[in-house]
Amino acid sequence: MFALASVRQRHYTGEMTRSGITDLADFVAIGLLLAATAALALWYVVLRLKNLRFDRLLAETRQELAGANNRLAQARDRAALMSNRDPVTGLLVRHVIVERFMLLLTQAQRHGTTFGIVLVGLTDFEQVSDRLGNEAADPSPIWWTPRVSS
Repeated sequence: MFALASVRQRHYTGEMTRSGITDLADFVAIGLLLAATAALALWYVVLRLKNLRFDRLLAETRQELAGANNRLAQARDRAALMSNRDPVTGLLVRHVIVERFMLLLTQAQRHGTTFGIVLVGLTDFEQVSDRLGNEAADPSPIWWTPRVSS
């Protein structure tokens, strides 16, 4: 920095020759300035390349995260669906039936209407399952499920 100030001062005071370089010190100062400029330019290029790599890595990470979030949402939806239905019959499980019953009851009270529900139970179904095994007992609810649902 001192060398640049020295060259500028000589230029403004008229001490420099026609070529602009009066002695070896000025030549070295200009060479150092050029080297420093080249080093700064190289440093900028390196930083820009690092920034580009970081941007690419960030974009890839965001894409992976979006994919993971989508898979998580799908798994959550499947889990919610599985928790609401019996895996064998596909019928609603008890807690969902109770929730829907309470909703219907609230709506009926609000609007002054009535509703009815039908409960179907298989007498001694557990004994059939115990005696014959799940392979023989499972088709029974699967058979009557569509008839009850409609």
